[in-house]
Amino acid sequence: MQVNIKQAIRLFFSNPSLDMVFIEAIANSLDADASKISICISIDELGKQETLKITVQDNGVGFTQERYGKFCKLLQVEDSTHKGVGRLVYLYYFDTIEVSSIFNKQHRTFLYNTSFDEANSNMVLEPIDSQEQRTILNFSNCTLKRLSSYNSILPDSLKRMILEEFLPRFYVYKEEGKEIEIDIELKIGKVKKNQFIGNRKVTISLNDLPVLKVEEVNASQIRMFEDMVLQYSIEKKESYVAPFIITALCTLIPQLFQ
Repeated sequence: MQVNIKQAIRLFFSNPSLDMVFIEAIANSLDADASKISICISIDELGKQETLKITVQDNGVGFTQERYGKFCKLLQVEDSTHKGVGRLVYLYYFDTIEVSSIFNKQHRTFLYNTSFDEANSNMVLEPIDSQEQRTILNFSNCTLKRLSSYNSILPDSLKRMILEEFLPRFYVYKEEGKEIEIDIELKIGKVKKNQFIGNRKVTISLNDLPVLKVEEVNASQIRMFEDMVLQYSIEKKESYVAPFIITALCTLIPQLFQ
């Protein structure tokens, strides 16, 4: 069954924020077991949204035959945590996404756009000698008429948003001893005089996670649990006028259905 991508975009994403492009790209990199992700945001100058470009690079397993096959099929997923439509948000803001993926001494390249179809794609797969493992997504031909907020491209704001979005997942990584590093860089071609936004780069690592206090909870009245542990962090933020609260719930239930 073929899917009309333009109609699917309107059906699943009526008005998504630009933040969703970064969230989806990072989620896909993490699903590919990437430990290092680099995001470069470039724009000729503020106010010229049509010149906005984004490059996302990671060291994950890449677009193997299995992962490429899944990418080509909307709504076909193996678990309930994915809907299989997230990548459509790319095409809400960008007409063209160039994909280059190196894995297992192979190099796969293809264009992802509203005309993308596995049976008639421009995908090229060729053998190479490199032992490198790398995937790059280049987002271009931005369709934005204007940025609703500069926070959508500011590395510091994106860092806070990403930490909020992936907080439970990052804590699991930390407990498992994994390392994650995400670099976010903003490059502005022309910075006007007295412009408060300029070139900027930040890094996210698991060291940015707050230290959690631990409290045991008596959950004997809940059939699903024998023991519960609450991990929490409370920090006063003087700089916020309104209350600023992050609540993240991560539940691990080993051997629940044995």
